[in-house]
Amino acid sequence: MRPLSTALILLMASSSAAFLTSCGGDDDSSSETPSSKEGKVGAVDFLLLSDSGLAFSGTTLAGSGSAIAKNPLGEVKDDTNLAVTFTVEEGGSVSMRAFASKTLEDGVALTLSRKGTKLSAALSAGGKSVDISKTFAALDASKEVSVLVDVHNGETPAHVLAWKGGTASPSEQNALFNSEKAGDGESAGNGKGTFWGLVLSKAVVTSAAVSDAKFEHE
Repeated sequence: MRPLSTALILLMASSSAAFLTSCGGDDDSSSETPSSKEGKVGAVDFLLLSDSGLAFSGTTLAGSGSAIAKNPLGEVKDDTNLAVTFTVEEGGSVSMRAFASKTLEDGVALTLSRKGTKLSAALSAGGKSVDISKTFAALDASKEVSVLVDVHNGETPAHVLAWKGGTASPSEQNALFNSEKAGDGESAGNGKGTFWGLVLSKAVVTSAAVSDAKFEHE
């Protein structure tokens, strides 16, 4: 066989390099890095669903958009507690979603919105929304807010309770809100999925955690 000329060898090598470069090769600098989509809030791993105005910074999440926890809840008809600490700008809000779909829809949502120093609150599920603002009147929206939220999705409608963060021995008696307590406001319905997450508008979430429900029925 006739040996290849040096010029032909160089030409083949150049063509191969150009092909690899055009197909990306080992250089993925043009692809999106996972860290821009994934991060932690507290010790929980989250994935951004809408990130045009939302970003991780250390173990906090700031801006406007939605983020889903990478580890879903147990069963649809289960109980859980979400603990969230946040600050919110005027006109902003934080919505905690539990037992939702992969898009954080069709779940039980507690949404807290800032109006001056006051928090307006809405509990929603199944297309229904209940105004429960009066039960959160003691919280100052201009400062850091910390809440614990129980969602007992195994009951119909879901039994939802909320406490101020750091409450010792959470119970029905010391809850800020109890959907089964007369005067607090009824529950909106049930979640249909197993995912949970956060939807932010002009807010910073500094801590988020999930655990077993704080209140246990006897």
